[in-house]
Formats: sequence, C-alpha cells, structure tokens
Amino acid sequence: MQVGCGDFKVKNYKKFKNENLTKHTENLRLIERSEYEMIEFFDPGFDVLAYILSN
Repeated sequence: MQVGCGDFKVKNYKKFKNENLTKHTENLRLIERSEYEMIEFFDPGFDVLAYILSN
C-alpha cells in the first residue's frame, strides 16, 4: 500500500513517453485504460507513486 500519490501533466505527453518510458523501465511503467493511459513512477524503496496522465 502507498501512503500517497500524485497526478501530473506534462506539456507534450507523447514526447515524454517516447523519450523516457523505454529508458527507465526500472522506475516507469505504462498503464493503459480504455479512455486514457498514464505512466507510473515507482521505486520499491518508497511507498509513494506518481503518475503522468495522457489527457
């Protein structure tokens, strides 16, 4: 369980995804939903998550 999480937007989601998702697989993962997707930031050593939303 996490004690907290944050949702963030970036100026250009597609560019952020293309530049970072495959480079940082140890701390980023793609979560796909029917209406949108998000990139989850995680670290096993911390109980906090952050998300970059696609829209």
